[in-house]
Amino acid sequence: MQGLEAGTLGRGLKSDTPPGKKTRVKKATKPKAPTVITPAQVIPEPPFWGRKVVNDIDLRTVFPYINKAALFRGQWGFKRSKLSPEAYARIEQETIFPTFDKLTDQVVREQLLSPKVIYGYYPCQSEGDRLWVYENHMDAEPKHFIDFPRQAEEGGLAIPDFFRSLKSGEKDVLAFQLVTVGERATEYAQDLYAKNAYTEYLYFHGLAVETAEALAEYWHGQIRKDLGIAQDDGIEVKQLFRQKYQGSRYSFGYPACPELKDQELLFKLLDAPSEGIPSLKNIRSYPSRVRRPLLSITLVLNIFPCDKSIEIYK
Repeated sequence: MQGLEAGTLGRGLKSDTPPGKKTRVKKATKPKAPTVITPAQVIPEPPFWGRKVVNDIDLRTVFPYINKAALFRGQWGFKRSKLSPEAYARIEQETIFPTFDKLTDQVVREQLLSPKVIYGYYPCQSEGDRLWVYENHMDAEPKHFIDFPRQAEEGGLAIPDFFRSLKSGEKDVLAFQLVTVGERATEYAQDLYAKNAYTEYLYFHGLAVETAEALAEYWHGQIRKDLGIAQDDGIEVKQLFRQKYQGSRYSFGYPACPELKDQELLFKLLDAPSEGIPSLKNIRSYPSRVRRPLLSITLVLNIFPCDKSIEIYK
C-alpha cells in the first residue's frame, strides 16, 4: 500500500569542500507548475450508505491475491542474494512452493484464518487539507473530519484535493474498509511461539499477515465494482499490485495519512468493537511478536473521484 510521498526540501551545498576543489552545482530548475485536478464528471453512486459486515469469504478466493514476492522474500526470508537463477528456482521448487501449498491447505482445513470485512460508504467534502465526513448521508452538516499533509513542493497535493469541495455544494463518496483474518490467527501464532516452533511460527505469521493484505486488495476490487469503476482493472493480479486500476487504497501511518489516531474514526463509523475487533488501545498492548497476526487488520481510505489523475499518488 503506497502512501503519498511528502516532498523534501532541497539541501544546501556542503561547507567543508576542500580548497581548490570544484563544487558541483545543480542547474536551476523551473518551478513546478501546480497540478490541476480534473474532477470526475460523475460521482460514483454506492449501493448503500453506512456499514456492512461480510463473513462468508472463501480463503481460496483470497489466496490468489497474496503478493508472493512479499511473502517469500520479505516475510519468510528467502532472498535471492547472490544465488544464481537456477539455484533459487531449485529452492522454490523444493522448499518454498511446497511449504506454501501445505500451509494454505492446513489453514483452510483447520480454519486457522477467518476472513472478515467491515466496510462502508460515507458522504464527504473537502476543505483545503481537511476532508469532512458525514456520519449519515441524510445529515445536513458533517460531524467528523480528517486532516491530511500536503506535498511540500510547489503545486503539491493532498488527499482532499481528489474530492468535491464544500464550496461545490456536492457530496462526494468515501469508502472505508477494515479487514481481519481473525483472532484464531493470533492464538495459533502464540502457541507456536510458546512451543519454540520458530520455523512454523515464521511461516504461519508471514502467511497470516500477507493474507490480510490480500484480503484488503481483494475487497478493494469489490468496492470498485460496487462503484462501477472496475472497467480498467488489470487482468492479472500482479497488475493490481502495480495499481492497474482506477482509485487508490491508503493505510494510516503512511506519508499520505500519517496520523494513526485518525484510525479511531474508522473504528467508530464501522463499529469495529461490535464485531470482536479490539480497540486500538488494546491492540497496542499486545507483545510485538504476536501483534501483527492480530493486526491482520487494514484500515484504508478508498478514493475514486478523479479518474486517472489519481496516478500521481503512486
